[in-house]
Amino acid sequence: MSDKSKMLNPGKYPDYWLDNQEEHEGLFFIWWAAKAHKRLVFWICFGAIFICALVVMQLTPLYTSGSLVFLESRGVKVVDLESAMEKNYGDRYKVQSEIEMIRSPELARRVINKLGLGKLPEFLPAAKKTSVVYNILNFILPTDWSEALTDSIWGGQSPVYDEQVLGSKVLEKYLKRLNVSGIRESLVIRISFTSADPKLAALVANTMASEYTAMQVELKLEEAKKANYWLRDRLVELKNKLEASEKAIGEFLRDNTLFESGGKTIDSQQMSELNSQLIIAKSQYAQANAKYQHLKRLYERGDTSKMVGAEEVLSSPVIQKLRMQEADLANKISELSQDYGEKHPVMINTKAQYQDIKREINEEIGNILKSLDNNVDVARVKVNSLQSELARVVAETGAETGAKIRLMALEREANANRTLYEQFLGRFKETNEGRNLEQPESRIVARGEIPIHPSFPKKPAIFAGALFFALLLGVMASFFIERRNITHGFMNQEQIKSILGVKVLGAVPELESLDILDISPEECVMSQPYSPYSEAIRSISMSLYINSAERSEKTYLFTSSLPEEGKTALSISLARSCAMDSHKVLHIDFDLRKPKVQSRIGAKTKYGILDVLDNRCKINEAIIKDKSGAHFMTSGARRQSKPTSLKVEQIKKMLDNLAKYYDLILLDSAPVLPVGDSRSLVKCVDSVIYLAKWKETKREAVQSGVQILLDHNAKIHGLVLTSLDVRENSRYYGYKSSYYYYGDAYTHSYS
Repeated sequence: MSDKSKMLNPGKYPDYWLDNQEEHEGLFFIWWAAKAHKRLVFWICFGAIFICALVVMQLTPLYTSGSLVFLESRGVKVVDLESAMEKNYGDRYKVQSEIEMIRSPELARRVINKLGLGKLPEFLPAAKKTSVVYNILNFILPTDWSEALTDSIWGGQSPVYDEQVLGSKVLEKYLKRLNVSGIRESLVIRISFTSADPKLAALVANTMASEYTAMQVELKLEEAKKANYWLRDRLVELKNKLEASEKAIGEFLRDNTLFESGGKTIDSQQMSELNSQLIIAKSQYAQANAKYQHLKRLYERGDTSKMVGAEEVLSSPVIQKLRMQEADLANKISELSQDYGEKHPVMINTKAQYQDIKREINEEIGNILKSLDNNVDVARVKVNSLQSELARVVAETGAETGAKIRLMALEREANANRTLYEQFLGRFKETNEGRNLEQPESRIVARGEIPIHPSFPKKPAIFAGALFFALLLGVMASFFIERRNITHGFMNQEQIKSILGVKVLGAVPELESLDILDISPEECVMSQPYSPYSEAIRSISMSLYINSAERSEKTYLFTSSLPEEGKTALSISLARSCAMDSHKVLHIDFDLRKPKVQSRIGAKTKYGILDVLDNRCKINEAIIKDKSGAHFMTSGARRQSKPTSLKVEQIKKMLDNLAKYYDLILLDSAPVLPVGDSRSLVKCVDSVIYLAKWKETKREAVQSGVQILLDHNAKIHGLVLTSLDVRENSRYYGYKSSYYYYGDAYTHSYS
């Protein structure tokens, strides 16, 4: 390609199997990776299921039974004085409180002792339970799992404990098997118990519910009994206090000659009435004074328009009449001004009448102002009179103030004693009657049935979970393997096109993956001309024929990024395949540091390309004719210094002369990155054929090598993937079309 900017695109994500990039990223890529490595995913899932089956077989089945308890909201709860003042926190707190009560060790001990659970082997601690293995299993697995697994594997006799320690161990294990939970948005509590014996599980769950309701009744009766004793003593004390406080009030009223009416003394009532009248009088005085002061300020400023708008002025009939006359005269003046001049007698007379009306309005406003002033004086006199009367009453009752204060204190004390006595009397009657004390605050709405199916282990859920996590592990492993593959090396032509922008000539399969053994690639072309390897070579040669015919390109340089990528085998195979197709082909070994052509074709010669360049022999003396009909020229005698970088013009001239006699000239060169020979030889050839080992050669190495050639103005005809593992490619990546092996040659030929 002539445009270098289109050759390399390292930033673009590789296109694996679709032209639309968005469809193969994300979840689709994960699915494709799992499908490509389906055998790995299968064996991971199989191993997980197998291990899971072994573990499940060792587990002891556990059964769970549960009973339902409904919390009654109508129950009477007997409480002491502090409980009577307690706040209601709602049903949610009530349910949670009862759940904790059911979980209490006290209720658990009652059930254990009643059913004799401390003697059952299931509740006795096993000897192996203190081992490190058990602690690890208990940390990794749920409690039921670890206990069931260790019971099944070890079992063992219980160690010897004293009675107190053994009771604690039994209680601990019992509480682990007990599960108490509230049903959401209800007052129902589920009591569940898990045991290896289904009958025992149902028995414990039902006994737990029964003991819980029985304990509620016992607690209520005990509370009621204590409350009755305490309330009775307290009532006697409160009754005595109430009688004493009421007696003190009567004696105080009699001794101080105080009389009451409606719960108040006469002086107090009189003072209250005078105070109310005084407040009203002060309010009236303030209103009258405010009206007067407002109108007075307007009058002093002579602001007639605002005075006329005042409420007191507008309500005057005289003002209303004068205002109407004023408006009529104003309209008349406006009309006369259009017909007469300002000095006309009619106009002068009308204006005089208008001024008289305005003067009368001002005089009437003055009269209204005087009337308001009189109202203010009257209100002031009333306030002063009431204040004097109130002061007189206060002075007369001042001597009785101390007695009244004392009376009020006695009344407050008596009211407090009466209220407290009535509360305790009502509470005492409730507890003494014993109403609903025998009824618990809860009732059993459903008793636990004997379970038929074990609650543990849940085999479908366990196997489904194991399969899910194994599948997830397998998919993740496939994903990371495939990510490494697609980011490490090139695997198909779409990747090469999207990243390098280079045409793919084909992919050459590895003979071992084709079950072709004990034969070299260059011999396979001759001995098995219809093998997939030979077909892949012919597809590459087809591309060279087409390119030679269309663009008159005959000389091709074979190179790669690193050594051992199959350049020599491919170039020899290609030369022999072309010769077998009746084409004149010359193969020149320009890998001057590690020449392999001579040993590969099994020829003996003392001259090579170096001898030709040093004029030690003629070209025809260095050319070897192969049994396939192809001509070869080896590297010749090895020397310390290589002349390729110094004799570029000589090499180019030689190749131009040889191109007159040969259809194709193939140059096997050294790798680009470690050696600089190929960088010089690209100036001598028409095109470069770049090789990369399938899935092995790192992309960075290929990109660097191609970029180096482009920087030296090389023309890259295409890239060939070598050492393709056909079995792995078919197994993991599912390429079924032979087009993958034959590259773009057939597409270009038939397009």
